[in-house]
Amino acid sequence: MSPGEDPRDRALRALAEPRRRAILQLVAHDELAAGEIAAAFDVTRPAVSQHLTVLKEAGLLTERRDGTRRLYGARPEGLAELRDVFWRKAHAAAMERAIGSLLRQTPMDVERIGRLTLRDLPEGKPKAALLRRRFAIGLGNCPNSRVLVDDAGKAIPLEAVPLRLRFAKSVRISMEGNGHFCRGLLATRYADDEAEGAVPVITNIRTQRSMR
Repeated sequence: MSPGEDPRDRALRALAEPRRRAILQLVAHDELAAGEIAAAFDVTRPAVSQHLTVLKEAGLLTERRDGTRRLYGARPEGLAELRDVFWRKAHAAAMERAIGSLLRQTPMDVERIGRLTLRDLPEGKPKAALLRRRFAIGLGNCPNSRVLVDDAGKAIPLEAVPLRLRFAKSVRISMEGNGHFCRGLLATRYADDEAEGAVPVITNIRTQRSMR
């Protein structure tokens, strides 16, 4: 790991490879030997071994010896950290959607955007989604609370509003483009648009033997 590197960033990079996501799903509830995991893929065992090493170093897998076998299982702590990342990204995306929905109805300048409160948002799916996302990361939903805030609920300074909006938009686009990843790895279920749902839980797909 590079000095100062956030372990969660390393975990996200590790999961950018589809086979690693599939491996994590395979061992979600049951420990499996390296050979059993390799049998589910159409690549060489050394290639699967390398994937296991990357996942283990990223803090997403546990490894233990059972006689001559090495058994691998999902590491709950690592997955919990990823859920935290996803919830915070989902909050940023929901914030951008809610503000974007309002701007399509009522154009306004940067200063007005920076001073928006939850009371100012029109009722509808974008606002409901934002309220749920705020609640998920521990923010209050007082009608007078600012809409444009950081993950700690602190209002964004007016001079930083354009940058924060660009960041939130990039997060939304990224999450929409990787919706299959969020749903597949963490089995997220959405209530309305593709950002809504309950706490992610990994799905056991041990019986799925062909992972291509």
